Amino acid sequence: MLLLLLAACLFDRATYEARLAELTDNDGDGSSEVDGDCDDDDPTVVPGGGELCNGVDDDCDGEVDDDDDLVGADWFVDGDGDGFGSGSAIVTCAPSDSLVAVDGDCDDADSATAPGAAEACNGEDDDCNEVVDDPDTVAPLAWYPDQDGDGYGNGNGEPIASCADPGSASLSVGDCDDADRLVNPAADETCNGVDDDCNGVEDDAPAVTWYLDRDNDGYGDDDTTYLVCSPPPGYSAAGGDCDDLTDRVHPGASEVCEDGADEDCDGLDLPCGIPSGEADADDVSAWFTGQPAEPYVARTVGSAGDLDGDGDDELIVARPGLDALAGEVRLIAGQPTLRLGEHPLDSTGAALSGSIPGAAFGTALSGGLDVSGDGTPDLLVASYYDSRVWLFTQGASLLAGGFADEDATVELPGPSGDSQFGLSVALLGDIDDDGFGDWAVGDPEYDNERGAAFLYYGDGAAGVREVNGAGVVTLTGITALAAGGHEVASLGDLDGDGILDWGVGDNTTGAGEVERAFIFLGSRTRLESGMLEAADSILMASSADEEAFGVLVGVQDLDGDGRTDLATSSPEMTGGAGVVYILLSELGGPESGTVSAVAQATWQGEDPAQGLAAALAGPGDLDGDGYAELVAASSRTDSDGGALYVLDGRTTWGAAYDTSDASVMLSGANNDAEGEGIAGVLDHNGDNANDLLLSAWRPSSALGEGWFLYGAR
Repeated sequence: MLLLLLAACLFDRATYEARLAELTDNDGDGSSEVDGDCDDDDPTVVPGGGELCNGVDDDCDGEVDDDDDLVGADWFVDGDGDGFGSGSAIVTCAPSDSLVAVDGDCDDADSATAPGAAEACNGEDDDCNEVVDDPDTVAPLAWYPDQDGDGYGNGNGEPIASCADPGSASLSVGDCDDADRLVNPAADETCNGVDDDCNGVEDDAPAVTWYLDRDNDGYGDDDTTYLVCSPPPGYSAAGGDCDDLTDRVHPGASEVCEDGADEDCDGLDLPCGIPSGEADADDVSAWFTGQPAEPYVARTVGSAGDLDGDGDDELIVARPGLDALAGEVRLIAGQPTLRLGEHPLDSTGAALSGSIPGAAFGTALSGGLDVSGDGTPDLLVASYYDSRVWLFTQGASLLAGGFADEDATVELPGPSGDSQFGLSVALLGDIDDDGFGDWAVGDPEYDNERGAAFLYYGDGAAGVREVNGAGVVTLTGITALAAGGHEVASLGDLDGDGILDWGVGDNTTGAGEVERAFIFLGSRTRLESGMLEAADSILMASSADEEAFGVLVGVQDLDGDGRTDLATSSPEMTGGAGVVYILLSELGGPESGTVSAVAQATWQGEDPAQGLAAALAGPGDLDGDGYAELVAASSRTDSDGGALYVLDGRTTWGAAYDTSDASVMLSGANNDAEGEGIAGVLDHNGDNANDLLLSAWRPSSALGEGWFLYGAR
C-alpha cells in the first residue's frame, strides 16, 4: 500500500479521486463501477439483478425493461373474464385488458369456473381443485320422485340428496297427480273436471269460449261470448257467424250468387255468371231438383222462348222418369230478377204431364220457334217409348199449368211397329216461307232401320197428323241399316237467303258404310217424299268406324260475319278423345264432301276416351263480345262425371283447337249422357246476355239435376 501511495503522489489529486470512486461500492449493493454497476448510487441496480418494469436498466445489461430478464411481469390470458387466466405466461411490461396476473383457471371458457369458485352439483370442477362435484365442498340437490315423468314430483317423503338424477325423479315439486303426466303445476287448465294445474281448484281457468248462436246453425256471434266449461243453452263452440239471425248464413255455407247475402261469411257476395277458367257445381247460379230417387231428372232441357211476351225466355226441364215413366215437362217462366239457388221441380214452374205410363214423356223436346204463325213460340215433346210426339201451340196459357200430353194441339203418332219414332225432334221454323212453322221427327228404325226423317209442313191445323198424311214428307236413309233420322236439327239461315235451313244425321251400322249428315236449305218449293240424298249438301264421315254426326247443330254466328255457322260432333274419333267439326257458313251453305275436309276448323279432346261433344250446343254470345260461343260436353272424363267446355267465338279461326283452348271448363256436368246432357241456351232474365241451361244427370244412377248459369253481363 505504501508503494501505491508513493506512486500516487506522482499523479495529480483529481485523477486519484476519480480512480478511487470507481473502485468504491457507493450504494452497498456489492458491485462497484469497476464491477459493472451502471448506477452505483441505487442499490436496486446491480449487474445480474432482476429487471423490473420501471423504465430503468436494473441489471446493467444496457437494455431498459428487457423482456428476457423481467422479474414479476408474468401475465395470463383470461378468456372468460373471471380474473383467472390459463396457459403459458406472457412476460410483458404492457399487458392488454385480456391478461391477468393470476393463472390456474381450469375452464377459461366458463366464468363460473375458477380457483376458489363455489362448487355446484353440475358435473363440473367449478373450483379447479381437480375434483368434480367435490363432496367436501358441494351442497347436494334435493330430488323428488316423479313417477309420470312430467318434470314435477309429488313432494311426499324425504327428498333424495344427490348431485346426479337418481332416476324417475325431479327437482320440482307440486304434482297433485303423479300418475298423470298431463296434470302438473305447469299444465293448462281445461274444462274436464280435473285440477290440471294443481292449484287446488278444478276448472278455474276454462279454455273454452262459447258464442251466442241465435239461429242455431252451429256458428255463433263473435261479439257475444261466454267463458265457461259447460256450454250454456243457445251457445256454440264455433264463432264467425256474420248474420246470426239466418241459419243459412255461416262459415262454410253454400254461397248463392248475387242474392245480396254473404252466405259463407267470407266478406263477398259471389257474382253470378259463367266463370272463366275451371269451375264446378259451386259456380252454378241455380239448380233444379226432382224427388228422391226419381230417375232421369233433367235428362233433356231447353228453351221455350218467350211464351208470355214479357221479354224473358222460359226454361224447359224434362222429367221423363216421373210417375212410372209417364213423364213430365216443367215450364219455368223467365223473370227479370236473378233465379238463384235450389228449386225443387215439384214446386217450380208449370207442369205439362204425360198420361201414358212407360211412355217417358219428355225424352226429346224442342222449343223456341213459332209453328202456328201466331208470333208465339211453340213446344214439341216426344213420348219416345210410345213412339208418339206432341205439338203444343197454346203459348202463354201453358205457363198456367194443368196441361197433359192429350191436350196437345197436334198429336203425331209414329209408323206402326216402329219403336224409335221421336228419338229426335226439332222445331224448324218456317222453312218454306208460307207463314207457318214446320218441324221434323226422326225415326232411325223406320223401314227395317233404313231410318227416316219425317218433315211436317205446318198449316195451323189441330188434330192428329199421321206420318203418311198430307203435308208430311218422308225422307228415308240412303242405304240399308243407315238409321236415318238419328238426329234432326234446326240450323238457322246458313245461306243468307232469309229462309231457315235444317239438317238430318244418320247412324249407319251397314258394313263399309259411312255416316252422313244431310243439309236442306229452306225454299219456297216444298220437298217431296224420297231419300235423304235429295239434300242440298251431304257431309260424310272419314271412315266407316267414325261416328261423325252424333250431334248436328246450328251455332249462330261464331266469326261475326252475320251468318249462322254449323257444328257437328264425332265423340269416338281420335281414340275416343272426340272431335267437333266447325263449318263457318258461306253463302250457298256448306259444300258436300268429307266433313273433315270441308270443315274450316276442328276442336278435339286431349285425352283418350274423353268423348268431347257427346253433347254439343250453340248458346249464342255468352260473354258479350259480339261473337257466339260453342259449348261441348265431354261425358267420360272421370268416374264421377263429365265436363263442359266453352270455346269462344272469334273473328279469325285457326285450323285446330283442343280443350285447353276453352275459356271455361265446368266439371261434374254429366256422365255418359250420350249427347243429351247439354242444354238449352237462352236469355232467361232479359239482360241481353245469353244464359246456359244444362243437364247434370247420371245414367248409372238415373238421377240428376238441371243446372243454370247466367251469362256475362
